[in-house]
Amino acid sequence: MSLLLSVLQIAFNLYIFVLVVRLITQSMSSNYYNPVTLHVFRITQPLVRPLQRYIPGYKGIDGAIIVLILAIQLIKITLISLIEASGAPNILGILMWAFADILSLGFTFYFYAILIYVILSWLGDPQNPTMGMLGMITEPLLKPARRIIPPIAGFDLSPIAVILLLELTRSLLVIPWLTYGHWLAIVG
Repeated sequence: MSLLLSVLQIAFNLYIFVLVVRLITQSMSSNYYNPVTLHVFRITQPLVRPLQRYIPGYKGIDGAIIVLILAIQLIKITLISLIEASGAPNILGILMWAFADILSLGFTFYFYAILIYVILSWLGDPQNPTMGMLGMITEPLLKPARRIIPPIAGFDLSPIAVILLLELTRSLLVIPWLTYGHWLAIVG
C-alpha cells in the first residue's frame, strides 16, 4: 500500500510542480522561447488549453492553470484519503490538506529555484537559458533581502536568508495546516 501511495504522490506532485512552474513563468512574462519555458508549456498545454476557453485569466494570472492545479490536487488527496481511510474521507479535511499541500509545493518550488540559481551562478554561465528564467523568478524574493544583507567578503548571503525564511514560514504555518488537514481527512 505504501508503495502505491508513494508512486501516486510522486506522479501527481511532478505534474502539479510543472503546472506551478508554468503559472509562475507565465505570470512573470517569461521569455516564451526559453527552452525550459517551451518544454513546460508543451507538457501542460494539453490539459490547460481546453480550460482556457472557459476560465478567464486575471491581471496576467492564468485562471485555467490555477483551476487545474486545484483539481489535480483534489483528485490526488481524495485518492490518498480513500486508500488510507477506513471509511469515507472528510471533505473539509481534503480541502484543507489540498490547499496546504499546494502552498507547501510553492514554498518547495522557490526553495529549489533559489538553490539551483545559486549553484548555476557559481558555475558561471550567465547566458544559460535556465539561469535567465530562474533569475527572473527568484529576484523578487532576493532583491529585498540584498538591500538588508550586504555582501560579506564578496559573497551574497541573501539566498541563505531567503531560504531560511521560506523554510521557517513553511514549517510554522503550512506544515501544521497540512498535518491537521491530513488527520481530519483520514480520521475525521
